[in-house]
Amino acid sequence: MFQIVHQVEELWMKLINYTLFDINEYIKLNNTNRITTLFKRVHKTQQLMIEQLSVLETMSPKEYQKIRIGLGKGSGMESPGFRTIFKIANLLWESFLLHYLNNDLNNIEKIYDSEYSHNDSYLVAELLVEFDELFQIFLYKHMKLVERSIGIKSRSLKGVSIEILNKGIQRQFFPHLWQIRSDMANAATQQ
Repeated sequence: MFQIVHQVEELWMKLINYTLFDINEYIKLNNTNRITTLFKRVHKTQQLMIEQLSVLETMSPKEYQKIRIGLGKGSGMESPGFRTIFKIANLLWESFLLHYLNNDLNNIEKIYDSEYSHNDSYLVAELLVEFDELFQIFLYKHMKLVERSIGIKSRSLKGVSIEILNKGIQRQFFPHLWQIRSDMANAATQQ
């Protein structure tokens, strides 16, 4: 069961990555409609990844210990799909910045606040945020699964504290798109 779920996760990440590469090309073309439909596929696939982790929750800690020994020194963060998602997220941001924000981070404030019109730049930004959020939820769910299986105070197969997973779920692919929310809320409370 463990191996099946992880192989399926890797296949889902492969689909996500191929689709994200396509999205990146459509960002360069400013084709918001195609970006939207492709991100819908990515988001649904991410939701599947999150949901299927619950199958592993049916495995007792005792059962997992038997499997864990056979895993060697591997880490989920070393999976090709996982590493590629991080690389593509950077490409998406660079393309979005160039083609939708005209290489000006100040345009984030404009599309979200001072010149808000629910335009294409805003729509694509929100699609990026949803991708980012769903990935963070996946990481959180994975971290909770690890905690449920081996505890958060144990060590990984490489000898690293499992608590490092907590730091990983804090990472955001598009921090500027998250920061604008705080900036707007802080500005609103100062008025």
